Amino acid sequence: HGDYSIQQLIYNEGKSATVIDFETAKKMPIVWEIVRSYSYVDKNAEGGKIDIDNLIQYFKEVSKYVELNEYDLKFAPHIYLMQLIGSTFGYREYNKDCSQKDLLKFALFRTNLCRSLYANLDKISESLLENVPHRQMILEER
Repeated sequence: HGDYSIQQLIYNEGKSATVIDFETAKKMPIVWEIVRSYSYVDKNAEGGKIDIDNLIQYFKEVSKYVELNEYDLKFAPHIYLMQLIGSTFGYREYNKDCSQKDLLKFALFRTNLCRSLYANLDKISESLLENVPHRQMILEER
C-alpha cells in the first residue's frame, strides 16, 4: 500500500518470492495513500517538508490511473494530517529503547510533515484542485 520495505519481502532461495502487505487491515481514502506514498518517495520531502509542485506532479501521474474527484483533492492534506496527528509511532518506541535512533528520526520526520501540512492546508488543497484532473461532484438538491 505504498510503503514497501525490506521487512515486507519474503525470500526463497535468495530471490524475492512475495510481498506481505496489510492494505486491507484498515480502510482509508485513496488520497491518504497518495499523499503518504508521495511523502516517502520525494527526495525534497525527506525532512518532512511538502514540496507542493512535486506533490501536484505526483497526483497528476496517479490521476492517469485512478479517478479522483474534487473532494479527494480538497481534503487530501487534511486526511493525511489527521492520520499523522493520531499516531505516536516512533516516539513511543524510541522512549522504550533510546538506542533506536532511526525511530526518533522517523518520528521527527512525521512531526515535520504535520507542521508542513498544517501550515499549507489551504494552499495544498487549492493547488491540487487547480492543477490535477478530477471529476466534478454535483450535489443533488433535496
